Amino acid sequence: MEETSYKIMRTSEFIGNPEPAIYYRANCGCLDPECGINMELEYDKDIEDVTLSLYTDMVYCSWWCIKNNSKFYFFKDMYYRIKGALRILLTGRVKLEEAFLFSSAEQFDAFIAALKEGREKLQKKE
Repeated sequence: MEETSYKIMRTSEFIGNPEPAIYYRANCGCLDPECGINMELEYDKDIEDVTLSLYTDMVYCSWWCIKNNSKFYFFKDMYYRIKGALRILLTGRVKLEEAFLFSSAEQFDAFIAALKEGREKLQKKE
């Protein structure tokens, strides 16, 4: 892995014929090794657009609905997890959100710089 800037690493690149792509890993400011974003920048030469895909591990969390000091915590937790699983099973969708913490303005600028670097590199390899 090559560190391109502050807390942003280029993990790999594929400069192929149909659709070249560059992959980055951005570390979250919370310092949890499982909390981060994998980014894919892909260039489509036919329509000349750059696609940014963000990948992260999302967790369905039921504990927002429960007070942790409840003596029935286990049963309430199972109720909300089953309710969430049924929602996915019956509707085929679930609404989730994930937060990414920038620890400083420097990390935010590095995130933007990595995106610009990837876009320029992909568009040059025509």
